[in-house]
Amino acid sequence: MNRFGTLIRQKRMERGWSLKQAAERLLTFKGYICGIERGTLNPPSPRMTQRIAKLYGLDEEQLILLGYVEKAPMKIRGELRRRVYSPSGLRTASA
Repeated sequence: MNRFGTLIRQKRMERGWSLKQAAERLLTFKGYICGIERGTLNPPSPRMTQRIAKLYGLDEEQLILLGYVEKAPMKIRGELRRRVYSPSGLRTASA
């Protein structure tokens, strides 16, 4: 699993939702959500990432950034993570 997928799975589980329930709320397929969570698929497009952020109450910009870091080539991914992740982690959306 990657950090993006781990976070999405954690938020889904906190709500007690099945993959099917999360997929229905996001208007997509459970196999797609499963692939994102397991890291077998790249993080989704910015548009889908925005929908995920809204659903789980996460900051849209930070979640999109996290997705792009996870899509980066392995050679530079570690350096990007060090540069963009704050010590406090991913913040929730402001009200």
